[in-house]
Amino acid sequence: MDTLSHVAGKNIEDLTSEELEAIAQEAGREAIDNAKKRGARVTELREGQLVWVYPDGRTEAVIN
Repeated sequence: MDTLSHVAGKNIEDLTSEELEAIAQEAGREAIDNAKKRGARVTELREGQLVWVYPDGRTEAVIN
């Protein structure tokens, strides 16, 4: 089975938009967790502004 065209045992084309959204949200959470574990900064939207969030909790605007 091709993992790029199948997810959760289904063909990607057969997934509902709700299933695709749930898969995307989980992938995003995992990516953020992995970045934090490696000590990398992550990008977040806070109060309408895109910011870098560093492992020490410090934030910096992406666009000044």
